[in-house]
Amino acid sequence: MPLENERERERERERERERERERERERERERERERERERERERDIIDRRQQLINSNVNKAEDKHTIEITQSKPSVIGDHFLLEVDIPVSPVGFAWNFDGNTRYFVFNVLPFGISTAGYIFTKVLREVVKHLRSEGKRIIMFLDDGLGGDSNFEKCIESSQIVKFKLENLGFLIAHEKCFWLPSQRLKWLGYTWDTNIGKIFVNEDRIMKTEKKIRFLIEETNEGVEFFGSRFLASIVGQLISMQIVIGDLVRLNTRYLYDCIMGRASWDAPVKICKKAINEIHFWSISLQKLNDAGVDICKVDQLDIVDIEMFCDASDVGFGGLFNLRFECKTFLQGNVR
Repeated sequence: MPLENERERERERERERERERERERERERERERERERERERERDIIDRRQQLINSNVNKAEDKHTIEITQSKPSVIGDHFLLEVDIPVSPVGFAWNFDGNTRYFVFNVLPFGISTAGYIFTKVLREVVKHLRSEGKRIIMFLDDGLGGDSNFEKCIESSQIVKFKLENLGFLIAHEKCFWLPSQRLKWLGYTWDTNIGKIFVNEDRIMKTEKKIRFLIEETNEGVEFFGSRFLASIVGQLISMQIVIGDLVRLNTRYLYDCIMGRASWDAPVKICKKAINEIHFWSISLQKLNDAGVDICKVDQLDIVDIEMFCDASDVGFGGLFNLRFECKTFLQGNVR
C-alpha cells in the first residue's frame, strides 16, 4: 500500500509538470504573437517612412511597376544663397518661470537614435512648408538648410525672416555654422555651390582625404604589397561613390574591379587581394579625380520640360523578359525578348 501511494503521488507530480510545461508553451506562443504584432507595427512604420521620405518614387500595386517624377534644383546662376544649421541637441523644451526662461534637457537623445532623425525631419518639414507658402526658397536636410533668392536684397530679406521664424518657434540655431549674409559661393552637404558660375564642386577637404588614401595604396602596391583590408578598400570606393553627383557615371565605371576585390572578402576584418585591373582604376583616380572636380557640374535650371513623369513595368523569367516604358504625354513603348 505505501508503494502504491508513492506511485500515485509520482504520477500526480508528473501530470503537474506536464501542465506547467503546457502553460509555458502557451506563454511562449503568446510572446511569439506579440513579437509578430510588433514586427507588423514596425513594417507599417517603415512603409509610412518610405511614403514620406521617398515621395518621388510611388510604388504601384505590382512590385515591378514604379512611377518616377524627376525634378531639378530651383537654383540658377547669379542667385544668392544662405545656409542654416540647427544642431540636433538633447535639449527638450523651454519654459518661462516668472519672466525667466529655463531649458529642460534630456539625459539621452529623445526618441532614440533610430527615430530621432525621422521625427526631427517631420517637425522641420512643417516649418519648411510654412516658409515656402510665403514664397521663401529653402530646403532642409536634417539640421542643415539652404536658402536663396534671385538678388542680394531679396536674399537678405529671406535670411532675416527665416532666422526670426526659427528663433520664434523655439529652435536653437548654431549661428557660428550659419551664413546669414547672402553669398554666391558656400559649402553645403559636402559640396561647394557657386551660383556666380553656375557650378557645384566637391569640397576640397574631401578630395584631399580621398587622394591621400589613393596615394598610400599606390605606394604600397609599388612596393609589392598585394593584400589590403576590406574596410580600407571599401572606404575609398565609398568616398568616390559619394562624389558621383559631380564626377558623374565615371565613378561606377571605374570602380568595378575594386568592387570585385571587396566582394571576394571572407569577412570585413579579412584582407583581400587587389588585382591588376583594380590597381589601374586606382591610378586613374590618382590622375583624374582633381581634374574632374575642377570641371564641376552645372547647377540645373528648372524648366517645365525638365519635369518628367516616367512609368515603367518589367518582368522576367528564365527564358524571356518584357517591359513597358511610358513617358508623360507620350504613347507607351513595349519591349520584349528572349534570354539566351
